[in-house]
Order: sequence, then structure tokens, then C-alpha cells
Amino acid sequence: MKRSIEDTPIVFIGAGNLATNLAKVLYRKGFRIVQVYSRTEESARELAQKVEAEYTTSLEEVNPYAKLYIISLKDSAFAELLPAIVAGKRKEALMVHTAGSIPMSIWEGHASHYGVFYPMQTFSKQREVDFKEIPFFIEASSTEDAAFLKAIASALTSAQRLAARAFIWLLCSHAISLITCMPLPPNCLRNITCRST
Repeated sequence: MKRSIEDTPIVFIGAGNLATNLAKVLYRKGFRIVQVYSRTEESARELAQKVEAEYTTSLEEVNPYAKLYIISLKDSAFAELLPAIVAGKRKEALMVHTAGSIPMSIWEGHASHYGVFYPMQTFSKQREVDFKEIPFFIEASSTEDAAFLKAIASALTSAQRLAARAFIWLLCSHAISLITCMPLPPNCLRNITCRST
């Protein structure tokens, strides 16, 4: 029997603004969030309750049997915790981060299946966002993993982009710099397109 993509067991590492919004929209679309990790119990419990998942504050207790691990941490915390995040996980597990400022290569030597699943949007726990128009920049270590991530993004938005490996970071860092340094008119980034190589 072929399982639907929504039946994929997903673990969230992080329960901040991006993780909260992404987990909630995946849950509403029928995806199965099995666990949420956060270093603070209140954040882990709060998000886990919203998506009917277990929670933990210990990386050693993160479910080792999930198919997809979505890591949504501050950049410095991610780099520091990377070895503990991948420890004990199955070789076939897909590990992705949601950071626009960290290259996919950070996974090399730590995981067999890895990638980036970056929604280009500013998030807040207090404000719901409409994912239909949010572009996802997707990058993966294999074409199969990229197709899997694209299928997940397609369930959430019509604006996903599958970006070339080196180009995505250049594009995103320029866009983030623009957004940070000056106000932009609405929808100014709507026409950005990336093509896979």
C-alpha cells in the first residue's frame, strides 16, 4: 500500500516563530507532526499541543524514527547543536534546515539525506500568515529528496522555487539585505525566480 506524503512522520527541532507557523500549517494540511523539540518546556509543550504531537526538551529524547526532521533554530544554536541533532537518527532520515543564511553544505559529513526548506517570510507567533503566496526555496542532496520537499511545499504554496545550489544563497542574502536595510513596496519580490540546474 502506497502511503500519502501527508503520512510522513515529521519532527520539529525548534519551536520559535518560523517553526510554529510552519508546523501549524503542515498540521492543518493533514501532515503528521510526531514530536516537537525546544530547549524551553513551555515553547515545546505549547507548539506540540497545537499540532497534537509529543514534545521534549532533550535532544537525546528526540524520536529517532521520523522520516523528516525540520530544524528551525537560531543560526548559532543550529551550528552548535548539529552533532547532537543528527546523533542516533536513521541513515534514511531527511534532515532539513529553514535558515536562509546557512548553506546546505553544513550538513555534509553529518547526514546522508539533507537539504534546505526555507520559506522566505518574516514570521511571528502572534500573527497567522497565508502560506499560499510565500515562496519556498528548496535545495536537497539528491533529486529524490528535492522532489519530496517540493511535494510538501506544493501542498502549502503555489510559489515554491527549486534553486540552484550556489545561486540560492547569493539571491537570498541579497534579498535579505535589501529587506533589512530599506522598506520595499508590497510584492516587490514576487517575480524572483530561480531555476534548477
